Amino acid sequence: MRVAVLGAGSWGTALAALASHQARTLLWSRQNDVADGINKTSRNPRYLTGVTLPSDLMATSNLDDALEHVCQTNNEGLLLLGVPVVGMPDMCRELSERVPIDCAPSLSLVWTCKGLQPDNGALPHQVAHAALGHLVAHGMGTGVLSGPSFAHEVA
Repeated sequence: MRVAVLGAGSWGTALAALASHQARTLLWSRQNDVADGINKTSRNPRYLTGVTLPSDLMATSNLDDALEHVCQTNNEGLLLLGVPVVGMPDMCRELSERVPIDCAPSLSLVWTCKGLQPDNGALPHQVAHAALGHLVAHGMGTGVLSGPSFAHEVA
């Protein structure tokens, strides 16, 4: 199993730290300085700054590298979306354009956000399935992770 966590905010960073104890995990950040900081210091320079991350947790600011990490032959992959609900449509569109169809059967996507889209009231599962339905039709699993927790406690 390989895991890529998309979103290096507090929640994404905490989930990546936790996942890295069980699987090869790569954390994706939009900001290059965040990815570099995690790789050089085992700390996220913007979020959860007081938490030392596992030394084997690596980060990247290249989305294609994160997807390649989980889309490997003969390997199950897990994409954890650690983005807020307002960022989910853009992230799902990016994934729709970049995830190869042949990767779908061995890939699962789990989102961690809650709430409604401010412009149309769509729920996260509706957003995911609207953008990624073709991948789901080819075998990509989907799910949600939720619960009452705090990123610092998880990390």
